[in-house]
Amino acid sequence: MSPGPLIFKLRKLLNNFTKDDHIILKMDIEGAEYEILNKMIIDNTTSSKSKDDNYSSCLVGHGLLNYETGESDLVPWTITDMDRPLSYLALQTVPKDIPSMNTIVSEYLNTIKNVREETTSIVNNGDSNKAIFKAFCLDISQLELSGKFFPLQVTAFLDNLSKEIKVASDSNLEEYWSSRFFSAKKKSRGSSTIDTKLSSFSKFVCSPKSSWAQLYFTAEDWILWELFSINRDIMRDVQDHRLYGHGGSDILGGKDRTDSAHQELNFLRVILLYAISINFSRRFSAIEAFEWAADNISPKCAAIDQVDRLDILSDKKVKLALKSYIYS
Repeated sequence: MSPGPLIFKLRKLLNNFTKDDHIILKMDIEGAEYEILNKMIIDNTTSSKSKDDNYSSCLVGHGLLNYETGESDLVPWTITDMDRPLSYLALQTVPKDIPSMNTIVSEYLNTIKNVREETTSIVNNGDSNKAIFKAFCLDISQLELSGKFFPLQVTAFLDNLSKEIKVASDSNLEEYWSSRFFSAKKKSRGSSTIDTKLSSFSKFVCSPKSSWAQLYFTAEDWILWELFSINRDIMRDVQDHRLYGHGGSDILGGKDRTDSAHQELNFLRVILLYAISINFSRRFSAIEAFEWAADNISPKCAAIDQVDRLDILSDKKVKLALKSYIYS
């Protein structure tokens, strides 16, 4: 017997109750219970309290989350707090109602299912930008799925990044970056460098003349630089608006905060895509990456030739072009 008529009857039954009612529903229909419950969840027959609850319901409906035990084969960070990361990818607010939310979730389902466990250290150190780094890690998954980012490259990139994340996360950040770029220790050929005559890290990050245009980093170090950025709680006079892709901490909220998130995400994307294009063979400047993006992603990126033009990364055409490049 098809479960359809039973689902229809259950809908009629549940529509006679409110969210505050406590309902116990007993079913014994020879194994069809799970299909019915999954279908009810996806169709929003039952309601949830929050976007996170409803996202979990979508995962249950797709058989990716056990609604009784909470167990899942997905990488743990992909199971909760996903509405903002998905909104950055979809370029729209993720609706709260389950059917509409499920339309967006379904579009990125394969990407979510194929996220690597090694991305966890990136997300766990994202702090206030965790949603941005979740979206970035979904990009990595999709690029690997589409064949643009070869599995061996992904493994090497994530392994190198994870090792350095462990070092940075266990360190005082000012001391960590000072030892990386301003110590007397001889650096290996081709390693990341900062083009400055200033004698210390604190002088560099606090100078009103310093900027991201002076950085010549490997792909891993570009991600680390954004992940472990120095904010004004750590160093009062830091010129964070000139040094990082996110444009600093003076973001008020609303549209400004959304634009800032897209700016940071697209900064990370361009850096990674350029690194992939040169086979991670050398360090590079952000300007080089933007020149490549102007030829391969969007001509608008050609205008990002000055420190204060990173806002172009949140331009609608640039956002659409990057989405198309990664997810088409």
